[in-house]
Amino acid sequence: MRVMHINTERGFRGGEQQVLYLVRGLAERGVAQEVVCQRGGALAARLRAAGVEPVELALGGYLDLGSSRRIRRRLRAHPVEVLHLHTAQAHAIGVRAARGLGARRPRTVVSRRVSYSIYRHSFLGLNRLKYTRGVDLILCVAEAVRERLLADGLGPERLAVVRSGVDLERLCGADRGAARAAARARLGLAPDATLLGHVGALTPEKGHGVLLEALAPLLTGPAGPHLVLVGEGPRRAAIEAEVRARGLAGRVHLAGFAADTVPWLLAFDLFVFPSLIEGIGGTLIEALGAALPCVASRTGGLPEVARDEVEALLVPPGDAGALRAAVGRLLGDPALGARLGAAGRRRVEERFTVARMVEGTLAAYRSLLGAPGAP
Repeated sequence: MRVMHINTERGFRGGEQQVLYLVRGLAERGVAQEVVCQRGGALAARLRAAGVEPVELALGGYLDLGSSRRIRRRLRAHPVEVLHLHTAQAHAIGVRAARGLGARRPRTVVSRRVSYSIYRHSFLGLNRLKYTRGVDLILCVAEAVRERLLADGLGPERLAVVRSGVDLERLCGADRGAARAAARARLGLAPDATLLGHVGALTPEKGHGVLLEALAPLLTGPAGPHLVLVGEGPRRAAIEAEVRARGLAGRVHLAGFAADTVPWLLAFDLFVFPSLIEGIGGTLIEALGAALPCVASRTGGLPEVARDEVEALLVPPGDAGALRAAVGRLLGDPALGARLGAAGRRRVEERFTVARMVEGTLAAYRSLLGAPGAP
């Protein structure tokens, strides 16, 4: 089996981490593959550091015909059986590239990591053609994503669920005590300061405004906890302005992008994930894997990741009062937090490992090719 992956992102977020995990896992299982990604982008650097030489191209947006032609030439010169498209732009570019290859057209797989409708940004409903013509299988990161696509009119035979995975060895192998001390020293806080944490891009759908509204009353006072936001994005200036307006400048810390989020996760006392829209929530899975008490929104695939009152406390998305109450409850009940944290860790071990994600993806490839045996 030979696979070509295409990812068009310049930065490195959860989707790119999953690509990196997948490529390494497939290589360990003997699958021949290559990764086409942005020239000079973060994914190319991470792949190279992992011992995988990427194919770096200047990849444009949805209407970039030049990118499609370059990929088509490569497919002709280096035929593959599976073309796996990992981003929305890769979907458009890759499907176009595969056209005209005739009998050499690879089976085409698209990863869908968001839970909103395909018609959210559609002209005259034409997005349905994008998800049916030239696409053999859509890999959904959660059952909620699959259900949304079914509601949008896609056939069940075109959909499969393969959930994201996290590297538990990275979460287990680090020194939690050292991580806690280092984080507090970096922020200029006392060694026993309580840290509430969130990891995610500073984008509208992540719910930072709701988070600040919810936690503002809890953060005030000399003995109050601190909130750390790990991530970067277009809403940074707006978040900084809101922090100042609420008088929280000494309590909310914007830590910026972290190439490795594990030290931050191990440093937190509690993890908050207030997304308004979410596919699967990779950083929530990591927080659960780190045995952190978690509060998360009941949206998208998040209830599949953690069950309310079992592995986490779930609240309605956008409900600042419910979010505040849940965080306050965990701050006041360490035994509940410990119980949820231990259950969350077991949940990740059972359902959200990198190995399960890689095996699920490989099984999907084999099913498409009609080859249930080894690659």
